[in-house]
Amino acid sequence: MIPPSLKVDARNLGRLLWPHFRPFRWGFVGVLMLGFVPSVAQQSAVLLIKPVWEVLFLEEIQPPDDGLAKVGADEETEEDKTTEDASGLPTPSWVVELKRDFSRLVLGMDGVPEGLAERRGLLIRVALIIAIVAFLAAGSNYAFSVLGTWIAYKVVVSMRRDLAQHLIGLSLRYHG
Repeated sequence: MIPPSLKVDARNLGRLLWPHFRPFRWGFVGVLMLGFVPSVAQQSAVLLIKPVWEVLFLEEIQPPDDGLAKVGADEETEEDKTTEDASGLPTPSWVVELKRDFSRLVLGMDGVPEGLAERRGLLIRVALIIAIVAFLAAGSNYAFSVLGTWIAYKVVVSMRRDLAQHLIGLSLRYHG
């Protein structure tokens, strides 16, 4: 039973756990960083799908150019420069440009590959990049699990050791 004088809230809990957590705080920062890497790696693989699809199936995607300009296109302000993604949500233009630059950097091309051999080479390159990213994400995820478990065990052992020292240090009347 918790004594009424000790309120159980985040501040008191943090104050009680800090001495046990303090020696492993940099390991905890490492765990957070290792948790960030797989999520970024998974998103980067998704970013490669659309450019590859557009390059491999170019004939099916290109709409016919009828030469008509959009009415009022010159009056667009910086805030209005958004596009819609596949879900229909607006995406700022800087995000679209960042995705385009990322795919250009990774795919290593500025134009559209002309021949079948170039397209096949692009597909192989992207498949290798996705495989490398997947292995990186898997290794990072494994290190995340191992380091997180190790830190948790060390904190629990520290708490148990302090509790045992406290109980052993009590007078015999308490145990009696």
